[in-house]
Amino acid sequence: MANKTLRRVREAAVLKSDASQHEEVSAWSNPAEAVYELYYMAFFFGFFVSFVLFYVANIIFPVAHMGEFDEEDKYETFTAVEAARLGVAPTSSAAAAGLIKEEGVDTLCDEQRPSCTRCIRRGVECVYAKPLPFRDSTAWAANKVKRAKKTLGESDIEAEASSSSHAEASGQWLADVQHLGWSGPPVDQDGFGCFQAVIQPRAVRDPNTQRRSGRIHIRPNDPGSTTPSLPPSLHSVDRLYLDFFGSRVLEILPGHKRTIYHLLTNPAVKSAALALASANLAVLNGRYQKLLETDCSMLWMMDQTHASRACHYRQLALDRVSAHTDPPALIATQLLLTYLSMELGSVADFWLCVSQLDDMLLRFGVVLLSTADGSEIVKACLNARLLMRYFNGPREVLRSKSPKERAIAMLENQVSLPGFDYGIIGAEATQVGLRLLASRCLSDEATSDMASLEAASAWLAQAQQIMLGPGEEVDAAVGPLLCEEHELLQHLLDLDIRLQACQPPSGCPLVDSTVLQESFEMLMLLDGGDGGAVGDLLPLFFADHDEAMDNAAYVFAHIMCDVNLIRRHLDPSPEGPDELPLSWLCVSVILLLRIMAGMEPAECARRNKYRVSISSMLTFVSMRCGVSFVYDFIDNFFREMKRSGFTSEYPTGPVELFQRLVCTLRREYQKGRRPFLATVAVDAYYSKMSLFSAMSTKLVAVQGRDSRGGFFRDVVAMEPPNVDMS
Repeated sequence: MANKTLRRVREAAVLKSDASQHEEVSAWSNPAEAVYELYYMAFFFGFFVSFVLFYVANIIFPVAHMGEFDEEDKYETFTAVEAARLGVAPTSSAAAAGLIKEEGVDTLCDEQRPSCTRCIRRGVECVYAKPLPFRDSTAWAANKVKRAKKTLGESDIEAEASSSSHAEASGQWLADVQHLGWSGPPVDQDGFGCFQAVIQPRAVRDPNTQRRSGRIHIRPNDPGSTTPSLPPSLHSVDRLYLDFFGSRVLEILPGHKRTIYHLLTNPAVKSAALALASANLAVLNGRYQKLLETDCSMLWMMDQTHASRACHYRQLALDRVSAHTDPPALIATQLLLTYLSMELGSVADFWLCVSQLDDMLLRFGVVLLSTADGSEIVKACLNARLLMRYFNGPREVLRSKSPKERAIAMLENQVSLPGFDYGIIGAEATQVGLRLLASRCLSDEATSDMASLEAASAWLAQAQQIMLGPGEEVDAAVGPLLCEEHELLQHLLDLDIRLQACQPPSGCPLVDSTVLQESFEMLMLLDGGDGGAVGDLLPLFFADHDEAMDNAAYVFAHIMCDVNLIRRHLDPSPEGPDELPLSWLCVSVILLLRIMAGMEPAECARRNKYRVSISSMLTFVSMRCGVSFVYDFIDNFFREMKRSGFTSEYPTGPVELFQRLVCTLRREYQKGRRPFLATVAVDAYYSKMSLFSAMSTKLVAVQGRDSRGGFFRDVVAMEPPNVDMS
């Protein structure tokens, strides 16, 4: 039975094997199915081989030869400019981009970057791996790429030499100066954005360098010297300073700037502009330093690198002035050097430069007024002279005008300029009022605190020049000019009539009844309440900063021309210096405060550098009108300005100094005194470094009326600084 079962199993297996063989033969017997199977196997085999070759060519081979490639291989694309900058080959379209391809090389190259694989396998140097020179048509593009680098290379100097020489010869360098607006990154008091980072690492060229074959050699700075050498031509640095002048300095110069902008093609004017730009950067990058570790006093130092370049450019401007220099360029050069004296010099230096500027105006003024450009440059110079009217000592307001000053006054009457008339009238009215008040304070009837005068005797012996005007001797102050009061009052009335004939500036608040009513209500709150609330004032806004300053000058001139106010101060009645009654004059003071409230303190510090500042106007108004709440607003304005990072609004003194002066005037007012004139106890030869240094000034010469109604002249201690300037 078992054998029979085993035999049946074997027969079934044989039958199954025969069936499978029959199915296999029948499958291969179909040609279409056989071709399909072969094609399917070949496709997968080819895909595998391609993947292996791609892996070897792109991963294993480059890793094995990594040390043979240059550092610039990380760049994926190369234009013509990038190829020349990096010293590698451009793409296959490099020849069309202005690059010269080396000829005479019989090499089949696949033009791969940075070197083709065929050249590497053959062991030959690839043409596309060689640094290729630029044609002339791409020199401008190479210069643009070079300017974005941090350091100068040899190829950069070659491109710069050809580009600078061509630009200077054609006068196209002026096109690179930015327009009057600032279009760069936000700037501050410390670094001016990225400007300082670009200019500081620049190498300084040898003054005796000579151009040979378009190449300029670079001499490194002396490591033992703190001030770099100053060569006569610094094309890269010149461009940076010139760009800074056009974008940051030219816009803050009072008067018409367009004429000075066009006169930059003159070498002397250009050098003077570079000097002024360097001086601005020297002051902006100034720092406070301690003299000794144990000493609490601080010494302010301006940036020596920029200051030394400013001195170099100043001398270069003087050397470039010749007998062939036309009058507009000559006066523009002197004007820029006058502003330079305010940055690097003293008040006496500024007086000297203004005196020289007056000589040029008297010589060429009539001729220049007959031309459009000449008329604009005369207006710019007369705007600069406005500042000199506020650099006066206690006795300088009493002296008579010199023949030169009377001739300049006649020239001022021939000039009509919006905003300029307000400034002239306001400055003249301020001087007339101070002459009337100072003549009483300096008379024999005035009282003095002998203790404070004896304590200040050393200063009075050394600082006699502060009592004088420019160019006067000490003996000239013995007999001051005492004009008749009725003549000065009539002159003040004439100035008021002239001011009424002027066209008010755009948006003038004095002609807006709604604004006047709002100001009167604010005055009632300040007079009856806590008197110094800054938030109680509703600010006035204008189209721009210049329009706001024109309106401030217009309101300031109206206050200074008020004859009734002067007569009230000169009243010999023994009444004390009480607050002025509510009137339109106090409303004008509120208007001036509202204009200040609508202005940014940082913008005032930057743009009021070469003009009568809003804080100076308010200081004169507070002394003339005797309103106590003005001091609180000025002090708050100075605090906001310092929090913005700015250290000065006026060109000759820091915010800290004027803040101490305001605090001193407020202290004297709280004692029952009303100061008319206050002068910081420094002579005319104090440098800006001394004025900016902490605790450098300790006394103030004050004149006014005391609590008993009498006039006084005194020297009082200035309030000490209350902030850390480190």
